[in-house]
Amino acid sequence: MILCLLALGAVAGFWLWVALATVQRATFRQVLKSNDSTPAGELPAVTVIVPARNEAEMLPTTIPSLCRQDHPAVAVIVVDDQSDDSSAEVLQRLTSEFPNLIVVHGIDRPVGWLGKNWAVQQGFERARTDWILFTDADCVFHPAALRVGQELMIRQGLDVLSLCPRPTFGHFSEAIGVSGLMTALTMIIPIKKANDPRYPDVALAAGAFILVRRAAYERIGGHAAVRAHMTEDLAIGRRFKAAGEKIQLCLAGDLITTRMYEGFADMWEGLSKNAFAGMDFKEWKFWGLMAGGLLGTFLVPFYLLGAIIWLIRLPSFYSAAALILSSVAFAAMSIAHSRSTRWLRLPWWHALLMPLSAGLYLLIAANSYLQYHLRGGNVWKGRRYDPKLLRSATDQSATSR
Repeated sequence: MILCLLALGAVAGFWLWVALATVQRATFRQVLKSNDSTPAGELPAVTVIVPARNEAEMLPTTIPSLCRQDHPAVAVIVVDDQSDDSSAEVLQRLTSEFPNLIVVHGIDRPVGWLGKNWAVQQGFERARTDWILFTDADCVFHPAALRVGQELMIRQGLDVLSLCPRPTFGHFSEAIGVSGLMTALTMIIPIKKANDPRYPDVALAAGAFILVRRAAYERIGGHAAVRAHMTEDLAIGRRFKAAGEKIQLCLAGDLITTRMYEGFADMWEGLSKNAFAGMDFKEWKFWGLMAGGLLGTFLVPFYLLGAIIWLIRLPSFYSAAALILSSVAFAAMSIAHSRSTRWLRLPWWHALLMPLSAGLYLLIAANSYLQYHLRGGNVWKGRRYDPKLLRSATDQSATSR
């Protein structure tokens, strides 16, 4: 009985810390918005590099938002990563409308490269400017996004600026999956620590917006250094910080939006692709996530329900203590999760659904783990990736850090 209460107290204490800790609360205050513009003189030319595979539905919206940036000198290079939908035809039509758009038709990737990373590399080889923006083909940009980001970099002397876009949703399952992932990610990698050079092992970059000075990018080896990384944005953020480059991460406010996944099946595949990779393919991280996510998050409402039934049937000090601790755990967890749901502009009651998000992500993580070990590798956009290649790249990266 005492051990159960101690375990319940540990869960409650953990969520209280997440809800109240300054470093956790600071994450959603690191926001860059369109009205944060501060003129920094004449802005240098920027090349935007966009890898695109099977994004025909999104390209007519996203690419014009890049080509129409409120910036004096922007070239947009879209690399069609051997799409098997109508992306090539869509891009051909867009080139006739936007003179600053260049389309590169991707060639077969060399051994040791993943598809997206190779597409980015092909785009970079065509870039001629000292400033490069890497982004994704599903991101819609506010006209001021590039200008505001570059002004901030110049003002603060940054080498790298990464902005996390605001996701949008078309289906309930997308909101459940992405909101829970955001809460978990900001717990593991708080933005305040990611921006602090005193924490060299806490680093993150968001692939939707990575604005870099060419010299800094070349110093860390560019995407060639993370050629076989499934979560290449996380890996390249780590390399920038480990190399001592001045990097800053912010939430994008109204500057960038993205619908990351289109429905449950797309989300299941996309998150399965990243889940085990995000754990560096480490067994102890996977089993730790499964145990912690199950006992510390998913089961919390069941603890509360059990404590209520226990107190009704057998009132005692222990049953009352169990009710208090489980109530504190559920309330603190909901407060912590509410930061993500408010940021995502979801209805208030989504703050109560963190256990549901955790349960879904545990299933996705288990699927990612099984794909890696038993099904020949993780899958994304019709490609299956060799587990040995992914593991080797991750191990080499860990060694170099």
